[in-house]
Amino acid sequence: MTYGGAQKFLISLSQEHIRSKAEVAVIGLYPGPLGQSLNDYGITYFEYNFKRKIDPRILFEIMRVIRQWSPDVVHTHLGTADFYGRIAAKLSKVKRVVSTIHNEEDWKSKAIYRHLDNFSLLFADYIVACSKSVYESLNTQSESNNKIKLIENGVDTSIEVRKSREDIYREINITTDSRLIVCIGRLEEQKNHQLLLKAISILKRPELKVCFIGAGSREVFLKELEIQLGISDNIIWIPQTSDPYSYISASDIMVLPSLWEGLPIVLLESMSLEKLIIASDIESHRHVINSGRNGFLFRSGDADDLARCIKAALDIDKNLLKDIEVSANQTVKSRYDIKEAARKYMEVYTNGKLSSAEC
Repeated sequence: MTYGGAQKFLISLSQEHIRSKAEVAVIGLYPGPLGQSLNDYGITYFEYNFKRKIDPRILFEIMRVIRQWSPDVVHTHLGTADFYGRIAAKLSKVKRVVSTIHNEEDWKSKAIYRHLDNFSLLFADYIVACSKSVYESLNTQSESNNKIKLIENGVDTSIEVRKSREDIYREINITTDSRLIVCIGRLEEQKNHQLLLKAISILKRPELKVCFIGAGSREVFLKELEIQLGISDNIIWIPQTSDPYSYISASDIMVLPSLWEGLPIVLLESMSLEKLIIASDIESHRHVINSGRNGFLFRSGDADDLARCIKAALDIDKNLLKDIEVSANQTVKSRYDIKEAARKYMEVYTNGKLSSAEC
């Protein structure tokens, strides 16, 4: 229950189900700060702290909670929970077992995990792809094509921003004439933070500040690279925050340099907040961003092209900027509202069908 996109989607989806008079309980196999959020929203939460992914106790604990609750549906998210949750639910004779796949790259990991996942898929009634790119990947590589449904991720389009731009600038100790870029994501290879660092070193603009929000295994590597590139005065590191929306709102630009994605929640949230997005030209981003109309795409892995896009965004005409920001907001409201995603999930829960092909 870290501040990840899948976890935030889980909370939003659970809230919508509660509003539709469903009862919701969440089992977290590992602790994290978002667990408290579930309790705050009135969602029953069972928290565990299993040390290993291969641990039979996980299966038996999930089955114990299922026996306690007797749910109509078990819905699993992310690898370890998918594997144990599907099996536990089916062994417990749950009526409907649904899994959401949040990332296409999960299917390119070690062969043993792929085989274990394919085995556990035998226990799932339906597999939901969170984006068109994940849907296409699943249909290519999964052995259970007849079970796959497409319901694209959704977000709450009425996001509350708690702090002003001035508050955030004071919080991170930058001057009012600074231009702020925010990049939110785990410090892992997938998110490709080093590309943004290289782009900043190319630009050589002292007024440009980049706030990275997230933690992960590449923290030391990235901070060493920052020093090597001589851009320490431009960079701010924040391991985590319970209020990402204020940082997004305070930014001039949101940058998503990822190498691969499913459908990033932070992308949809930023667009909902009318922020200018610069994202890598990968398939999942292309399905959302029409470059030049509701954001910008740069050639994935190309630091020079990212630097070019950032410079253009900083110098953009104000009227054009407003048009792009409004268009971004309209894109999310029309295509990625959590209410519509929750409605479609309820259709899968109840009858295994969708009233239309996509969300």
